[in-house]
Amino acid sequence: MGFEIAGCIIAFITLCVTIYIPEKIKWEQRYAQLMSDYRSYDFAAAVQGVVDFFVKDCDRNIEKIKTAYEDRFTAEVDNENSKPSERYSTDSVLHYQRRLLNCFYYELNECARSPFVGMRRVRSYFTEKEADILKILYFMNKAVKESSVLFKDIHSDEPVPKPRSSTDMNTSIARIYDSLRRRKK
Repeated sequence: MGFEIAGCIIAFITLCVTIYIPEKIKWEQRYAQLMSDYRSYDFAAAVQGVVDFFVKDCDRNIEKIKTAYEDRFTAEVDNENSKPSERYSTDSVLHYQRRLLNCFYYELNECARSPFVGMRRVRSYFTEKEADILKILYFMNKAVKESSVLFKDIHSDEPVPKPRSSTDMNTSIARIYDSLRRRKK
Protein backbone atom coordinates (compact mmCIF):
# COMPACT_ATOMS: atom_id res chain seq x y z
CA MET A 1 0.00 0.00 0.00
CA GLY A 2 2.83 2.40 0.88
CA PHE A 3 4.55 1.76 -2.47
CA GLU A 4 1.34 2.51 -4.36
CA ILE A 5 0.96 5.89 -2.62
CA ALA A 6 4.63 6.69 -3.16
CA GLY A 7 4.27 5.69 -6.82
CA CYS A 8 1.26 7.99 -7.22
CA ILE A 9 3.10 10.88 -5.57
CA ILE A 10 6.15 10.33 -7.78
CA ALA A 11 3.93 10.15 -10.89
CA PHE A 12 2.16 13.37 -9.88
CA ILE A 13 5.47 15.17 -9.26
CA THR A 14 6.80 13.91 -12.61
CA LEU A 15 3.68 15.19 -14.35
CA CYS A 16 4.01 18.61 -12.72
CA VAL A 17 7.68 18.88 -13.66
CA THR A 18 7.01 17.85 -17.27
CA ILE A 19 4.43 20.64 -17.53
CA TYR A 20 6.40 23.26 -15.58
CA ILE A 21 9.79 22.99 -17.31
CA PRO A 22 8.59 23.57 -20.92
CA GLU A 23 6.39 26.47 -19.79
CA LYS A 24 9.28 28.04 -17.90
CA ILE A 25 11.55 27.65 -20.92
CA LYS A 26 8.92 29.14 -23.24
CA TRP A 27 8.47 32.25 -21.07
CA GLU A 28 12.22 32.66 -20.57
CA GLN A 29 12.77 32.52 -24.32
CA ARG A 30 9.98 35.02 -24.89
CA TYR A 31 11.50 37.40 -22.34
CA ALA A 32 15.03 36.89 -23.72
CA GLN A 33 13.76 37.77 -27.21
CA LEU A 34 12.18 40.93 -25.81
CA MET A 35 15.47 41.92 -24.21
CA SER A 36 17.22 41.33 -27.52
CA ASP A 37 14.62 43.50 -29.28
CA TYR A 38 15.05 46.15 -26.57
CA ARG A 39 18.76 46.41 -27.39
CA SER A 40 18.18 46.56 -31.16
CA TYR A 41 18.69 49.53 -33.44
CA ASP A 42 15.04 49.46 -34.60
CA PHE A 43 13.80 49.76 -31.04
CA ALA A 44 16.14 52.66 -30.26
CA ALA A 45 15.12 54.42 -33.48
CA ALA A 46 11.45 53.90 -32.65
CA VAL A 47 11.86 55.33 -29.14
CA GLN A 48 13.78 58.30 -30.50
CA GLY A 49 11.16 58.84 -33.20
CA VAL A 50 8.27 58.84 -30.72
CA VAL A 51 10.10 61.11 -28.28
CA ASP A 52 11.08 63.53 -31.07
CA PHE A 53 7.48 63.57 -32.30
CA PHE A 54 6.20 64.42 -28.83
CA VAL A 55 8.85 67.07 -28.14
CA LYS A 56 9.02 68.73 -31.56
CA ASP A 57 5.63 68.18 -33.20
CA CYS A 58 3.49 68.32 -30.05
CA ASP A 59 5.54 70.75 -27.95
CA ARG A 60 5.28 68.26 -25.05
CA ASN A 61 1.49 68.75 -25.02
CA ILE A 62 -0.73 65.65 -24.90
CA GLU A 63 -3.61 67.65 -26.36
CA LYS A 64 -1.71 68.14 -29.65
CA ILE A 65 -0.97 64.47 -30.26
CA LYS A 66 -4.07 63.65 -32.33
CA THR A 67 -3.67 66.51 -34.81
CA ALA A 68 0.10 66.22 -35.03
CA TYR A 69 -0.11 62.45 -35.52
CA GLU A 70 -2.67 62.82 -38.31
CA ASP A 71 -0.42 65.38 -40.01
CA ARG A 72 2.63 63.11 -39.76
CA PHE A 73 0.66 60.09 -41.00
CA THR A 74 -0.56 62.02 -44.03
CA ALA A 75 2.92 63.32 -44.79
CA GLU A 76 4.78 60.04 -44.28
CA VAL A 77 2.43 57.19 -45.17
CA ASP A 78 -0.50 58.58 -47.12
CA ASN A 79 1.70 60.80 -49.31
CA GLU A 80 1.70 59.46 -52.85
CA ASN A 81 4.62 61.73 -53.82
CA SER A 82 7.10 60.05 -51.48
CA LYS A 83 9.11 57.00 -52.49
CA PRO A 84 7.75 53.62 -51.29
CA SER A 85 11.08 52.91 -49.54
CA GLU A 86 10.60 56.08 -47.47
CA ARG A 87 6.93 55.38 -46.72
CA TYR A 88 7.53 51.93 -45.31
CA SER A 89 10.80 52.34 -43.47
CA THR A 90 10.65 51.66 -39.73
CA ASP A 91 13.56 54.01 -39.20
CA SER A 92 11.74 57.11 -40.38
CA VAL A 93 7.95 56.54 -40.35
CA LEU A 94 6.31 57.41 -37.04
CA HIS A 95 3.32 55.15 -37.66
CA TYR A 96 5.54 52.05 -37.85
CA GLN A 97 7.68 53.17 -34.94
CA ARG A 98 4.53 53.45 -32.82
CA ARG A 99 3.42 49.98 -33.88
CA LEU A 100 6.82 48.44 -33.14
CA LEU A 101 6.80 49.91 -29.62
CA ASN A 102 3.19 48.84 -29.06
CA CYS A 103 4.02 45.25 -29.92
CA PHE A 104 7.07 45.30 -27.68
CA TYR A 105 5.24 46.71 -24.66
CA TYR A 106 2.27 44.42 -25.23
CA GLU A 107 4.61 41.42 -25.06
CA LEU A 108 6.39 42.92 -22.06
CA ASN A 109 3.06 43.24 -20.26
CA GLU A 110 2.29 39.59 -21.05
CA CYS A 111 5.65 38.53 -19.61
CA ALA A 112 5.14 40.70 -16.53
CA ARG A 113 1.78 39.05 -15.88
CA SER A 114 3.17 35.55 -16.29
CA PRO A 115 4.17 33.65 -13.14
CA PHE A 116 7.38 32.56 -14.88
CA VAL A 117 8.79 36.06 -15.49
CA GLY A 118 6.75 38.34 -13.24
CA MET A 119 6.39 42.03 -12.62
CA ARG A 120 9.24 42.19 -10.11
CA ARG A 121 11.72 41.09 -12.76
CA VAL A 122 10.33 43.53 -15.34
CA ARG A 123 10.46 46.40 -12.85
CA SER A 124 14.06 45.60 -12.01
CA TYR A 125 15.09 46.09 -15.64
CA PHE A 126 12.80 48.86 -16.85
CA THR A 127 12.67 52.35 -15.37
CA GLU A 128 10.00 54.89 -14.54
CA LYS A 129 11.20 56.98 -17.47
CA GLU A 130 9.94 54.27 -19.81
CA ALA A 131 6.51 54.89 -18.36
CA ASP A 132 6.69 58.33 -20.00
CA ILE A 133 7.08 56.67 -23.40
CA LEU A 134 4.11 54.46 -22.60
CA LYS A 135 2.03 57.52 -21.78
CA ILE A 136 2.84 59.04 -25.18
CA LEU A 137 2.05 55.71 -26.89
CA TYR A 138 -1.26 55.50 -25.05
CA PHE A 139 -2.38 58.87 -26.39
CA MET A 140 -1.04 58.10 -29.87
CA ASN A 141 -3.08 54.88 -29.90
CA LYS A 142 -6.10 56.79 -28.71
CA ALA A 143 -5.60 59.25 -31.57
CA VAL A 144 -5.44 56.39 -34.06
CA LYS A 145 -8.67 54.90 -32.70
CA GLU A 146 -10.52 58.22 -32.84
CA SER A 147 -9.17 59.43 -36.18
CA SER A 148 -11.10 59.26 -39.42
CA VAL A 149 -8.08 60.55 -41.37
CA LEU A 150 -5.57 57.81 -40.61
CA PHE A 151 -7.24 55.01 -42.50
CA LYS A 152 -9.19 55.23 -45.74
CA ASP A 153 -12.75 53.96 -45.87
CA ILE A 154 -12.61 50.30 -46.85
CA HIS A 155 -16.00 49.42 -45.41
CA SER A 156 -17.42 45.94 -45.86
CA ASP A 157 -20.61 44.41 -44.48
CA GLU A 158 -18.93 41.11 -43.65
CA PRO A 159 -18.91 40.38 -39.90
CA VAL A 160 -15.60 40.18 -38.09
CA PRO A 161 -14.96 37.23 -35.78
CA LYS A 162 -14.84 38.03 -32.07
CA PRO A 163 -11.33 38.59 -30.69
CA ARG A 164 -9.78 35.86 -28.57
CA SER A 165 -9.19 38.16 -25.62
CA SER A 166 -10.84 41.29 -24.33
CA THR A 167 -7.61 43.21 -23.82
CA ASP A 168 -6.67 45.70 -26.48
CA MET A 169 -3.29 47.29 -27.02
CA ASN A 170 -4.01 50.34 -24.87
CA THR A 171 -5.14 48.16 -21.97
CA SER A 172 -1.75 46.46 -22.01
CA ILE A 173 0.05 49.79 -22.37
CA ALA A 174 -1.90 51.18 -19.41
CA ARG A 175 -1.12 48.14 -17.25
CA ILE A 176 2.61 48.22 -17.82
CA TYR A 177 2.60 52.02 -17.44
CA ASP A 178 0.93 51.72 -14.03
CA SER A 179 3.36 49.02 -13.00
CA LEU A 180 6.43 51.03 -13.92
CA ARG A 181 5.04 54.19 -12.29
CA ARG A 182 4.41 52.36 -9.01
CA ARG A 183 7.95 51.06 -8.95
CA LYS A 184 9.49 50.87 -5.50
CA LYS A 185 12.52 53.02 -5.06
